[in-house]
Amino acid sequence: MIRTMTSSQADRRPAGFTMLELLAAIGIILILAGLLLPVLSRVRSHARRAAARAEIKQIETAWHQYLAEYQVWPAAFSNDTVRAIADNVSRLLDGENIDNGNPRRIPFMHFTRYNTASNPISPWGDRRTAATNFYYCRLDTDYDEVIPGTGDALNPPADGLRRSVIVWTINPDAPPSDPDNHIIGSWQP
Repeated sequence: MIRTMTSSQADRRPAGFTMLELLAAIGIILILAGLLLPVLSRVRSHARRAAARAEIKQIETAWHQYLAEYQVWPAAFSNDTVRAIADNVSRLLDGENIDNGNPRRIPFMHFTRYNTASNPISPWGDRRTAATNFYYCRLDTDYDEVIPGTGDALNPPADGLRRSVIVWTINPDAPPSDPDNHIIGSWQP
């Protein structure tokens, strides 16, 4: 018996995609990925700012605990100086007795991110280098609960603050022309 092909059998093609269908699907995926990348970049930037704010609050709390424990600021902070939370300052907060500044060796702060020079860094810092991206602080060394302003929006604090401690870091993702986002500080809401 001879079998003849019906039209529905003749119209069938092998299962799979044609090259055109495959290229169209890849094109759609690339367009969607292109739309998603800026969103991911904004999310990453927001996460870094949130992490920096959290660590800034922890550093500020560590300094308040230090003052409550010893009733005086470390000698390295005389004359209302701005200090990077690096080297001896970070080791002092981490529980080492640097220049007799932490005789009880109390660990006030444990940092989570360090660079190759063993200095704590902000979320923008690179762990593989000795690059900066530090946290900075100023303490009220005359104990009047006021940290004087600098008058400069890029040199914190621009205005005087009624606080005993301020801590900040620089956000390299924001331009200096946007000081509210360029500087992330403990005095900001």
